[in-house]
Amino acid sequence: MRTIFLIECFAASLLTAIRAILLAIATPLLEKNAAKTAAARSLKVPVVFSMARVVVLAFALSMV
Repeated sequence: MRTIFLIECFAASLLTAIRAILLAIATPLLEKNAAKTAAARSLKVPVVFSMARVVVLAFALSMV
């Protein structure tokens, strides 16, 4: 019984760590302009990415 509890705790902490890493990766790509973000919220878009930052990231990745 204790083993199952430890496995569940490990799985929960692993999921939390994965979410934190994904948030840290996605944060620099998010749109910082409040007007664009507010306009997208009215369209029920959960996340707005800055296209300029996505393009810069794509060029950087293509150079590697």
